[in-house]
Amino acid sequence: MNDLKADIVIVGGGMAGFAAALAAAGEGKSVIMAERQQMLGGNATQSNVGTICGAYYRSVPGPAVFAGHSFGYNLINELASVGICGEPIMHHNGLYVLHYQWSQFHSFLEEKLVRAGVVVLKNTEVLEVGRNGSKIEHIITTTNDTKTKITGLAFVDCSGNAILSRLAKIDVISTGNYQAASQVFRVTGIEGDNEFTVNMSLKRLISKLIAEKNFPESYRSISVVPGSLENGAVDIKFTLPDIISDDAALQQMLTEKSKNYVQVLFETIKNNTSIFRNAVIENIFPMPGIRTQQRSKGKYILTGSDVLECRKFDNYVALGTWPIEEWFNDGGLSLEYFGEDSCYQIPAECLTSGVIDNLFFAGKNISADDKAIASARVIGTCLQTGYAAGKMATCPAPDAMPEIIRQLQQDLAVHHV
Repeated sequence: MNDLKADIVIVGGGMAGFAAALAAAGEGKSVIMAERQQMLGGNATQSNVGTICGAYYRSVPGPAVFAGHSFGYNLINELASVGICGEPIMHHNGLYVLHYQWSQFHSFLEEKLVRAGVVVLKNTEVLEVGRNGSKIEHIITTTNDTKTKITGLAFVDCSGNAILSRLAKIDVISTGNYQAASQVFRVTGIEGDNEFTVNMSLKRLISKLIAEKNFPESYRSISVVPGSLENGAVDIKFTLPDIISDDAALQQMLTEKSKNYVQVLFETIKNNTSIFRNAVIENIFPMPGIRTQQRSKGKYILTGSDVLECRKFDNYVALGTWPIEEWFNDGGLSLEYFGEDSCYQIPAECLTSGVIDNLFFAGKNISADDKAIASARVIGTCLQTGYAAGKMATCPAPDAMPEIIRQLQQDLAVHHV
């Protein structure tokens, strides 16, 4: 067995893990990241969710006002400077999104981490947690059948499924009432340059197929990923009909089934719409976009009421600006809004374990009920909770935490236009 040591150990290389790792490295700490996939970025790259949501306040009319730490603001500007994303797009009802180029995103993330001195272990699964009372001392991982013991002073779980809490045998939030997953595929060779026209063509066809050919109701959600139509290529997203659970075997089956769904769906689209008659599939993204699963249970559980009431907390470390967005297996979508130019606050207690002193959470793994995570799961908020958790994990002693929280709040108080 190999042995590695670091000050901070991050589990999960999605956007929250990325932010947590850079936050900790920025404090001069040694950092190891364990990511189970072969590519960093989580759903942003493996599923290609296509847009960064939750990085701006909802405003009708604009302009777009950034919400978050300076870290997120600088990251978005850097992504724009290298052509990975453009200007914010008014999506609907005052919500702004940023379209990004998925093909360049994962290498950008990895290069940033490597330059910061973060040790990145890809294709790495966590098998065991070595716990001594109220602390985690190490984790055991496997990479290509090679086991490694990784010892750390603090651990940040950005896995999206509470892997460290489960292996440490502490309570998690597991309701089984998870949102429907989505699948994205990219096609080239389409004969249309207007996103609205392409979108309506798809929706009209799918409504007909559901009525006449017994296609799954979930396909009613089909849409063009905002901002993706360019040079005859477009990304298309639709909701999968399958129930999402915490069973890893079922998730693997879903990955295989979703590829078949895409092939059948695309052939039907190609044969029934002139816009797609010469189109071909360029890419079926390897992971279905699983929106929510079981989560870690922290000192406080954020609730849907907290979100809709824009609740404020003394120990807040992140802001949420996205509505409660829930997708259902019949293709339905529910959006519950709070006021324009408003936000709710996410307290440090949602990012910290009440049982394990050196365990922190971020991203889709924060301590939140089903309603609250349906808002806080978006990339813009995940960047914030990741950054905050990474900073908090570097705390040398409990009496130093209030100052770290104060610094995070001071950073959040700066609104960027």
